[in-house]
Amino acid sequence: MPVEKRATTPEGKLMHYSVGALIKRSDKYLLIDRAIPPFGFAGIAGHIDENETPLQALAREVKEFECDFVGEPKINDESKSMGWYTQEQIKKLTLEPVWDYWFKKLGVI
Repeated sequence: MPVEKRATTPEGKLMHYSVGALIKRSDKYLLIDRAIPPFGFAGIAGHIDENETPLQALAREVKEFECDFVGEPKINDESKSMGWYTQEQIKKLTLEPVWDYWFKKLGVI
């Protein structure tokens, strides 16, 4: 497997890439209230590790919040809470800045 070349900033600092999952059940979206910066409500997301594909990273991040198909999700130490929210409820939440951007871009809010 070829090693992916990592991008750097003009200052030579390594750039980090992330993945995120927008998980929807009926008319509600699964969101966490982040316990670590950047604060706010967000979808499941995380950084892509070195030598990891975006799809592998996404599977790893979602597995961290694994739940039974009919059950409720379990939170980890990165989250204060987790729940299912309608579009109207999401409009009233303080979203993590990147998720605010994506929810607007995708027409969720």
